[in-house]
Amino acid sequence: MTAMMMTQHEVLLRAAVVALALAHAPAAMAADAPVLRTAPVQYREVEQTLAAGGVVEAVKQATGAAEVAGRGGAVNFGVGDRVRHGLLF
Repeated sequence: MTAMMMTQHEVLLRAAVVALALAHAPAAMAADAPVLRTAPVQYREVEQTLAAGGVVEAVKQATGAAEVAGRGGAVNFGVGDRVRHGLLF
């Protein structure tokens, strides 16, 4: 028999030690555990706000320029409006 092989007696002894440790663990943990309040689960709306200061800046900007001399008649959208490719001024 090698040193790594355990006898049946050693296996039973180790199993008994583990079983005793596990049996006493909940009692030891319960003594140190804090008392927690519980409540039933329920759905409700929760409003959460966060006040913060800062500066908002555009990620991309574009400048429009005419390819020919002349005067524009109207701009059909304002600062901050969303536009898509191909829209005419």
